[in-house]
Amino acid sequence: AKAFLRKEEGFRETPYWDVNAHRVGYGSDTTVTADGKVVKVTQAMKITRDDAERDLDYRLTKREGLQVQKQLGDTWNKLPDGAKAALASVGYNYCSLPKEIVAAAKTGNLEMLSSAVAGLGSNKSRRQREAAMILAGAKSLPSPVQMASTQPTKSAAVPPGVDPTKTASTETPLSTTPLA
Repeated sequence: AKAFLRKEEGFRETPYWDVNAHRVGYGSDTTVTADGKVVKVTQAMKITRDDAERDLDYRLTKREGLQVQKQLGDTWNKLPDGAKAALASVGYNYCSLPKEIVAAAKTGNLEMLSSAVAGLGSNKSRRQREAAMILAGAKSLPSPVQMASTQPTKSAAVPPGVDPTKTASTETPLSTTPLA
């Protein structure tokens, strides 16, 4: 998530006005000093890259990143890394995840989640890149059709009364299994 945010936001050592606040570093309205103090950005300040890195850590672990994880609950841990990075970026940009993104994430369907992110109204080109990151994770997982048609490998010893053709992966396609 950090690398993606660095690239998307870019680094600025002096403040600039953006929508509703002065921003600095990686598009933040705060910075974190060397002694760990969180400081609101003022027009006259100048920061270092180290200040911006501390602020990025703070935002991903204690503010927006933590908010995203709280919004998604157990779903967060089940997402591929690319989807996590994309959702951290959306949360960073919006201060939290929009409700339609939370709902899409909780379905467990990465294609639906990608589409929901792509459909958000602001920063369309960034949303497209985030959507692509989510889909990259979906492409690394077996498709529902592959999951339904794949038979488990027979092991040397199948316990009595267990049908090796009936497993969670053959009974329920991935795309309809809720992550929550």
